[in-house]
Amino acid sequence: MQLEKSKEALLKEFIVNIVFKTKAEKEFVFDIEDSFFEHFGSDLVEGGKLEAKAEIVSSATMLETRFDIKGTVKLLCDRSLEPFDFMIETQKKLFFKFGESFEEMSDEIIVIPQGTYELDLSQYLYDFIMMCVPAKKIHPKYAEDSEPLFFSTDKDSNTAGDSEDEEPNTDPRWDKLKNLKF
Repeated sequence: MQLEKSKEALLKEFIVNIVFKTKAEKEFVFDIEDSFFEHFGSDLVEGGKLEAKAEIVSSATMLETRFDIKGTVKLLCDRSLEPFDFMIETQKKLFFKFGESFEEMSDEIIVIPQGTYELDLSQYLYDFIMMCVPAKKIHPKYAEDSEPLFFSTDKDSNTAGDSEDEEPNTDPRWDKLKNLKF
């Protein structure tokens, strides 16, 4: 029961009131921490500490929302499984248009029912952060490392006793292929 209450409290922090005067502007600031990522059950991100600002500019027919997210997330290195902090800084924009029912028209335009007075921004913030996480998560100490992730059996991997001037032993059946011209 206590866990359910903490999840509800977390979600309430990201719900904003969108009832403004026409042509109004309002800014919201959110602190995003480990519990935010735990709520979404993220496998990509171990946690993090970010600040997200949402600036909402309203008009009679829509809300223009500009997001500015800065901070670090904790990732696990794909190579060494060591945790490391990854810096994120992104700006995104969403337009919420008033209409008949909820509908995602595109990645940036979302229709919300007329009379809606609150928006839950948590899913949008989570999605924006996840889009910044690299597909290949490499710890910074390995970023400059040019060593391959696998062992090579090419001529680079000479065995002890072989000299560098010697040509590696090849299968004579393949030697005739070297003479073919394309």
